[in-house]
Amino acid sequence: MAKHVINLYATAVHPTPLQIDDGEGNSASTDQGDRNLTTLVSPGDMVVWTLSKFGGLNAITSIDNIIDKSSPVNLFYLGPVRVNDGSGDWAGIIGTFDSTTEESYSIEYTVSGVQHVQDPRLKMN
Repeated sequence: MAKHVINLYATAVHPTPLQIDDGEGNSASTDQGDRNLTTLVSPGDMVVWTLSKFGGLNAITSIDNIIDKSSPVNLFYLGPVRVNDGSGDWAGIIGTFDSTTEESYSIEYTVSGVQHVQDPRLKMN
C-alpha cells in the first residue's frame, strides 16, 4: 500500500486555479492543467489531500470537500473523509478496479471566505 500526498496551494490574489502537486512529478497551476493532472493509484493505496506550506504563504483556509464525480464507479473503498486530527487534511483508500479505471473528482476549498473548485483525476495503475 502506497501513500499519495496531494499538496494544494493558492494565493489570495490568485485563488484559482488551484496549484496542485502530487509529489510524483505531476503538478498543475492552470484550469486545464488541473483537469488533466492524473495521479496513478493501486488497490489499497491511501490518498491524502493537504495544504502545502510554500513558506507559509498558502491562502487556502480549508479543504471543504473531496467529491467523487465518476458514476457509477467510485475508486474509493473508504472515504474520502476529513482526517480527524485537526490538520484539515482529507484521506481516502483506493478499492480494487480494472487498470483502465479513471476517475474525475472535485476539490472544494476556501480562500478569503470564497469557495472554489478544481477537478483533477485518479487512475488505476
